[in-house]
Amino acid sequence: MLGWVKYIIFSHWLQFALLATTWLGGYVIHAHVHSPLLVLYYAGHIFPACAFFGVGMYYLHPGNKEVAARLHSADPNDTTKAVHRIFFHLLRLLPITGAITFFVPDSGFEFGADGSFWTNHLYNDNFAHMVHASLFYLILLLGSFNLVRVMNKRFNGKLKKSL
Repeated sequence: MLGWVKYIIFSHWLQFALLATTWLGGYVIHAHVHSPLLVLYYAGHIFPACAFFGVGMYYLHPGNKEVAARLHSADPNDTTKAVHRIFFHLLRLLPITGAITFFVPDSGFEFGADGSFWTNHLYNDNFAHMVHASLFYLILLLGSFNLVRVMNKRFNGKLKKSL
């Protein structure tokens, strides 16, 4: 069991690191909106996001036959394949929604302006930003769901064999 968990962590470490760095960059942008160094904060968000996009497109592209066997070899069931396909399509949308945030005017409603971290981070008075952040959090949610489901399936399988 632990060998398999190490395999999952090792095979996904780059994606985890890039996802965390991208999120941190986005958080820093939001926390320093009025800073004169805002362009540097955007670079800290966009560069790891581009790397995450590139890695995701390479490994999840449906036409990539070289990595297709390795991509699903750890858990070749339909749910994992479906989650990876959803990731592929979400990754295609994220750069578009990120760029659109610059062209959509702020609404003026300021939902969550003085609210909690989650409402303030998710809705930044810009509908395109809300969509962009929601797609990012959907990747986190689906990834967590799939990891827990696969771990549960592996653990239950090992438990049944030992009984």
